[in-house]
Amino acid sequence: MRRPPSGPLPLHPAFSTELLPYDRRDDPDEGTAMRLPTAPQHAALTAYGHSWVGGAGASAPTTRLVDRTARALGLRVDNRGVSGTASPDTAALIRREPPPPSAAFLIMTGLNDARLHGLSARGTEQYREALAQILTAVTTTAPAAAVVMVEQPHLLDYSGYAPHDQGSDDAVDRYNAILSEVANMFDAAVTARVADWDPGSMLDDDAVHPNDAGHAAVARAATAALSATDELAVIADD
Repeated sequence: MRRPPSGPLPLHPAFSTELLPYDRRDDPDEGTAMRLPTAPQHAALTAYGHSWVGGAGASAPTTRLVDRTARALGLRVDNRGVSGTASPDTAALIRREPPPPSAAFLIMTGLNDARLHGLSARGTEQYREALAQILTAVTTTAPAAAVVMVEQPHLLDYSGYAPHDQGSDDAVDRYNAILSEVANMFDAAVTARVADWDPGSMLDDDAVHPNDAGHAAVARAATAALSATDELAVIADD
């Protein structure tokens, strides 16, 4: 089993928003996920969450999970993921800067909550409240948008990077269950589970962030979930 080094978790800077041209050669998984007709130029996939959303562990902008998902759906990227953040941080960001009009939203947060709080009631309730705030904000700003809430895949080892060393598979599963409960309260929200996740081959050397294979797996799950929504079907027909 790989064990992460001791000491604080190195922060990966959040990647800036950008629109990258699609090139089949940039995407080794091109064609494995459902692809919709190209949406209008103004249509964006806006993403919020922790360092996985920001792109940590990806070898290039084109291999980041958000970029892969947007490319598969014919949407431009508005990536607002921030490394080292937990769900209350994401909720606070959205309060400071309301979500922009978007065709779809990708939300992935909770790993750092689970790593910091474990199964404590304080942590799980804080997570529930933050998710409700996030979903209320994005569905109010863009009521016609599709929203995918991505479940957190397991890590191999949660023991490094104190105080973020309280996590476990059980804690991650509990946070994912809360995510599903909150998502079910919002008609526009769907959840995505990374069914083919393999932490042994899909995590970067730091044992916390996904490598390119991990980013691709998360993107496949998010793309499939969003592709099945009525909201994006309408955009594809425009």
